[in-house]
Amino acid sequence: MIADQRQRECRSNRPADRGKQNPARRICSQDIPLAVSALSNLPDGRRGSETFIRKNCRIPQRLSLAGVRLDLPVQTQAYRTSDPAIRRETFQAPDKIGKFDGSHILNDTAAGTHRTLPLKRRIMNHHSPVKHPATLWSQPRPLLIGMLHIPPLPGSPQFTDMESVRRRVLHDAEILATGGVTCLMLENLGDVPFFPGSVPPATVAHMTALAVEVRQMIPSVRLGVNVLRNDGLSALSIAHAAGADFIRVNVLCGARVTDQGVIQGIAHDLLRLRTNLHAEHIAILADVDVKHSAPLARRALAEEVHDLRDRGLADAVIVSGPATGAPVKPETLTEVISAAGGMPVLIGSGVTPETIPGLQPLSSGFIAGTSLKQGGDVSAPVDPQRVRRLVDAIRFSASEASSGDQP
Repeated sequence: MIADQRQRECRSNRPADRGKQNPARRICSQDIPLAVSALSNLPDGRRGSETFIRKNCRIPQRLSLAGVRLDLPVQTQAYRTSDPAIRRETFQAPDKIGKFDGSHILNDTAAGTHRTLPLKRRIMNHHSPVKHPATLWSQPRPLLIGMLHIPPLPGSPQFTDMESVRRRVLHDAEILATGGVTCLMLENLGDVPFFPGSVPPATVAHMTALAVEVRQMIPSVRLGVNVLRNDGLSALSIAHAAGADFIRVNVLCGARVTDQGVIQGIAHDLLRLRTNLHAEHIAILADVDVKHSAPLARRALAEEVHDLRDRGLADAVIVSGPATGAPVKPETLTEVISAAGGMPVLIGSGVTPETIPGLQPLSSGFIAGTSLKQGGDVSAPVDPQRVRRLVDAIRFSASEASSGDQP
């Protein structure tokens, strides 16, 4: 023990170590949650047992746990454990140095003071209770999903600047939420021409940042993600990171001919990713006979719905018109609802105050985008008056339907 202490003192006094942090006295940030969790679970008599911590946390012998200095690489250094009693978050400037004393990260500043704040319940906290996708439909009012159409993101041919993209998304989200929509769905509609499959990493990163900011700004409204044209794996990953509630997938099963070429179903990869992420609470909304596409071979619409439900394991079906903003044919909607066998059916296009009375009794919810924009232009900002008119029409139609059911 004495020899080890002298050896550490010699290393700390080497000229090469002066003016910079000694690597022998640093602890990697990802070891902190392990060490905190292990220490917190120790009996009082064994608290501070370095042998136990090193064995369970795989911390090298050359690192000392007591009073180890820690370089904080980011402005907010947070860690989580399964024990709520010791979950803390410490906010420090990036140039500050902290200490790890076995239970907290301390601010090693003047007079040895420290400041720790309780860890707020975060949407990214995977210790929170898991919700079943069915809770998406247990709304006290009719389900209305308002689209957050993202302007061109970095890397897209028509991209301008990210700050204007961010302002537009947050502006539309606030108007939609204030107007009374029950859900929001983030979609990279401005990234034309779309990739048929996986989008670039930059698109995923920026959509994740936007999703997190929308979620933090409006936590009371459910959030969904759609990555065009058919990158459901990225959509699920974004939703999982941001704490979103559902995703939309244009081609979950089968194959479709689109302006991006032939797009094939991704159910086999998507459902396995959802299982691996333990993200069964994130609902999968799958299009049937999706707009802007045609089937490779003609099949009965009922068969496609059955495949989505039984083989693609979709949580809900979306039926839409042939193009963005185009109304759904009544006979198409009736056929899909009949084949769904009780699975929720949403209307994905052509949702206006005028079409609501005929659609309300049949569908489980609506997805509105173009009809809520200024002048009905899909690239324009959201119009508050249009949002209010549509919400009022849905509520009025729902009240009429409920009153008609009374004896």
